Amino acid sequence: MVDYEARMTFTEHLAELRMRLIRSLFALGVGVILCYVVSDQLIVLLASPLAPLGETGIISSAPS
Repeated sequence: MVDYEARMTFTEHLAELRMRLIRSLFALGVGVILCYVVSDQLIVLLASPLAPLGETGIISSAPS
């Protein structure tokens, strides 16, 4: 452990935690936005292994 980290006060630890949480939420937000932008391509990519099953091989809860 670095000597500086051992000498941090409680409020300094809280400030560091706050910054880490803000950065994490920012990164999560960027990831969500990117996934939303390419969501159509992601759905096609994830559903492509199911294509050989056809309509009869897929159980759906949608009304017919």
